[in-house]
Amino acid sequence: MTHHHIGFTGTRKGMTLEQREAVHRLLASEHQPDLFSYFHHGDCIGADAQAHLIARSLKYLIIGHPPKNPSFRANCDGFHSLRLTEEYRTRNRAIVNECTLLIAAPAGFAEERLSGTWTTIRFAVKAGRPVRLIMPDGRMYHR
Repeated sequence: MTHHHIGFTGTRKGMTLEQREAVHRLLASEHQPDLFSYFHHGDCIGADAQAHLIARSLKYLIIGHPPKNPSFRANCDGFHSLRLTEEYRTRNRAIVNECTLLIAAPAGFAEERLSGTWTTIRFAVKAGRPVRLIMPDGRMYHR
């Protein structure tokens, strides 16, 4: 049996309503009942915590990749499993390495050099992973 692993990255500011709705639609369309569908995220406040609730409602098996620095950790509940805590960049790269698709919900419309979300997107593109970029207005782009 094959496994479907979806990674997620988003802003600590949280997703807009339009992003949350788009993430829900995308996760619902990606869930494959005949496969184990896993959802990976970094267990941070904001978008990770919001996406966690969406994935749980859709019955994904959720794998947490918590940050070593607990300042912005969400401490979500209901994980299928937790990876070891790591520094942000290492943790973000681990999410990309384990996923077959990355969903990204950035805070703004323009790419930011010092954004963890955009850094994770760049990791995924470089690794050849498909990326579904969900903008604040809910529009989705493929990278």
